[in-house]
Amino acid sequence: MTIIISTIFHKSVKLIGYADDINIMGRTKRATSQVYGELKESAKEVGLIINAEKTKPMLQSRRPGKGGTWIVGNHKTETVRRFRYLGTVINDTNDEIEEIQARILTTNKAYSSLQTIFRTKQINRNNRIRLLKTLSQYYAIEV
Repeated sequence: MTIIISTIFHKSVKLIGYADDINIMGRTKRATSQVYGELKESAKEVGLIINAEKTKPMLQSRRPGKGGTWIVGNHKTETVRRFRYLGTVINDTNDEIEEIQARILTTNKAYSSLQTIFRTKQINRNNRIRLLKTLSQYYAIEV
């Protein structure tokens, strides 16, 4: 298997791996399917099996996708319009609005669950401010 070590802008396919997740990004269906086949063969050589039921392709484009099926390797799979990868929402139009809304929702939930701590008089005001700043950095918001 060829190891690709440049950006997607200079190559037709890019492999991104983390733990047991592998994301194959490609400019065309054919190139992505070819790399999937090579990956499957390389995995078989070392005794690994790629789960076909968990394999989900996505075609990213500026125009919204139609969905449908896609033949990846020897398997016919359903295409997805959005999925979560390492906590980040990725969709087929590469639109960040959905990701921003998800982060705002997560931050609001965390802040709401800590309202009792921020309003209590038992914790020193300076410690509450430090806690708020720490949580703000964790959830990537500004105070």
